[in-house]
Amino acid sequence: MEEEYPERCVVDTNVLVYATVDAAPLCDESRLWMAALQRQNAELCVTPQVCREYLVVLTGDPVFDRDFTSAEALDVLAQLRKSLRLLFSSQEALDELFRLVRQYEVAGKRIHDANIVAVMGTKEISHLATYNRQDFAQFDAITLLSLPEEPIAAGRGTGGATEKLKL
Repeated sequence: MEEEYPERCVVDTNVLVYATVDAAPLCDESRLWMAALQRQNAELCVTPQVCREYLVVLTGDPVFDRDFTSAEALDVLAQLRKSLRLLFSSQEALDELFRLVRQYEVAGKRIHDANIVAVMGTKEISHLATYNRQDFAQFDAITLLSLPEEPIAAGRGTGGATEKLKL
């Protein structure tokens, strides 16, 4: 069955990192994936937590042999944010997080994943673009997006990203 494109979807940190670090092994694929969603008029969203995680990854250890200063990471994130809707948390999202932690017995760092799902739920967003599918598989209320095969296949063999994100 062909997967329908959502009206809105949350983009996980790993997709953003791959899409913005040229040396990342999934760079072209991630850019094409996000561009395909945009072409289908899906609104790409992130939470403040995804933004924080993105900054942590970029400014920590070298990312695919690339060191980012804090200023560089902030500049890249500012460019990215032009094409992303920021979803703020609320008391309702915190209550939903507590419910998810109890229901799924979430613990440790996995609570960060549950928090993304909680914010999604309170914003009535059911779709998530992530390469870390196993981290979110237990949450029944969300749909994990798959890579679109045709746009990815069309971009192979060109030596680089064939389509840039709308920034």
